[in-house]
Amino acid sequence: MQLNKLDFVDSVQLDLEQTVGRIVPKAGAQAQPGYIAKAIKDAGFSIRFLTAEVLTAGLTQKEDQCFLQQRVVYYLAEGQLPLTAETWKITFTDSEFLPQKYWFWQKGKKRQNPGHISCRGREYYSIALQS
Repeated sequence: MQLNKLDFVDSVQLDLEQTVGRIVPKAGAQAQPGYIAKAIKDAGFSIRFLTAEVLTAGLTQKEDQCFLQQRVVYYLAEGQLPLTAETWKITFTDSEFLPQKYWFWQKGKKRQNPGHISCRGREYYSIALQS
């Protein structure tokens, strides 16, 4: 699977020297972080951190820490989201989006998992607000 072949991707910019990349979704399309992670790993790279800017338009709050956008559920595992902001800068905190050494370091921290089933969705991601 290649990043530029994903149906929601408009453009991909990679800086291998700085080991960063930027993926721009097509207008009106919703990026799918799981597919992005798979494409990066299929290309032989590891993921250091996966971050995103999420537009808050069309976002529905399901519970205190759960937000739905189209079919994607975001669970706020860390921090407090500014509900009035037009965009959120977030970091995905699920293990597939973090480097292994960071995940081992985080293992000692107790992660909250949403108890209520309405916080789960077909696509479900734990996030933290970037400072």
